[in-house]
Amino acid sequence: MNDVRIPSQRTPTPAAPAPVREAQPSAQAAEQAQAPAQEPSSVAQGLMQDRFEPAGGSSPVAIDPAQATTDAAGSTSSSEPIREDRVEMAVNMTINGRDVVNFLNSEGLTQEEKDAYIAGLAKDPDKQMYLYSEMDQLSASEHQQVAEGIDSAFRNGQLTSDDLLNLADFDGSGMGPQRLVNLLNMDPGQRTQGSAMEALGEELAQRNGNDNDRLAAALVFTSSPELAREHLDTPEKRADAFNRLTGALTSDALDPLPDELQDAFRTQLINQTGQLFVDHGAELVDSLTEPGNPNGPGTLSTFFSEVMFSEEVGNVSAESGQPLGEAIQDTVGNIAEGYLDDIQNSQNPVEREQAALRIGRLVGGISGGAEMRIARYNDELKESQEAREALTGPLNALLGKVGGAVAGAAGGGGAGAFAADKLASWVSDAVGRALIQDPDKPDVGLANDIFYAMQKEISDFAGRTGIAGVSSDFETGWNTWRELIEDHIEGVS
Repeated sequence: MNDVRIPSQRTPTPAAPAPVREAQPSAQAAEQAQAPAQEPSSVAQGLMQDRFEPAGGSSPVAIDPAQATTDAAGSTSSSEPIREDRVEMAVNMTINGRDVVNFLNSEGLTQEEKDAYIAGLAKDPDKQMYLYSEMDQLSASEHQQVAEGIDSAFRNGQLTSDDLLNLADFDGSGMGPQRLVNLLNMDPGQRTQGSAMEALGEELAQRNGNDNDRLAAALVFTSSPELAREHLDTPEKRADAFNRLTGALTSDALDPLPDELQDAFRTQLINQTGQLFVDHGAELVDSLTEPGNPNGPGTLSTFFSEVMFSEEVGNVSAESGQPLGEAIQDTVGNIAEGYLDDIQNSQNPVEREQAALRIGRLVGGISGGAEMRIARYNDELKESQEAREALTGPLNALLGKVGGAVAGAAGGGGAGAFAADKLASWVSDAVGRALIQDPDKPDVGLANDIFYAMQKEISDFAGRTGIAGVSSDFETGWNTWRELIEDHIEGVS
């Protein structure tokens, strides 16, 4: 695909200062102590003091405290003009990522000079790499410092949107945009309007780039509710973002990142994908279960496998403060209840049919996620009871939400809670049984068990309502996804 850049129509607003961020010196010091050592250059060491040898061999210069102020974050801001010789020498003498952090911490540079320094690195093809490409020797808090430095330079007018795009493209690999977004996302202040990360996301979304561009833009726009409201303002945009984020969890999208950062970025990806589902789950499932959607079975199965059944989801909270896994479970339960309402209350037979088909596909997606988890992590599940419980617990909850909703609908009353508990106990046994009795195809064995258990609940519901065709429509919805799910699992295992 041609790499055609659309000129940016966005210009940073110098009057909008970077947000004040709380300093955490003790945590940063601890992380720096644990980070692999990387020797700073002598010039960088000198800039940690308030005196600096400028170009040309003149006498050391010190900032006059009477002409300087300190902002709330502790940075020195001077009313004097930027000393270009000092900034130029700092840029020229930067030889690694550690130098970048040291210059940003320097008391010998004003905040305006630090902004100019970051801009100098970003615009110099020989220095761009030190902003993020060689950051594997730094701690997470130091990555955040660099991200804050880039944001400050952008908000204060030293960097433009085009500068950010050039920085993302510097290595020609096509993976630069995602790497830069991942770095900027280390700074929570970037997840707001007017930030460098938002500007980069807008540029990436606009230009005729590759899939990595669009994935990086999706990462930006799902990083906070504020940016999602601004940029993902249609169902089509939200569905596209969800498909891209989910796909990244089983692709090589994280491979270019340093090993020690992959876990943190994967957790962030799980967080953002899960939150998007919590916020717009019914809309997303409607889109994914639409007849003829070729991405539906694979995307929904991947979401449950890599988000809901992941170990990382237990360490993440939804925006509401509720554990993300529980919020996803509640969303699935609400979606199932909505389809059941359509079956019972719609006067349109086509709508009733579609609702029953969608329940079959939703259960198929949950089952597909469990099957995919087993296929991708088969050996670990066979050897570890803890790994099996990490799968069966969320699987129990999801099927319990759907099965409980079905059993409790149309006069089922307390049967809903009973059915949920029964399914939970049964599924725990089913996973172990599938691994033992069907060692060659444990995923298929589990799928059959899930189908027959849920089909019974649907049949009972159909009997209570007297609505014809519910059971057969559920079965059709399940069966039309089976081959597609199996093909997808084979492709990512």
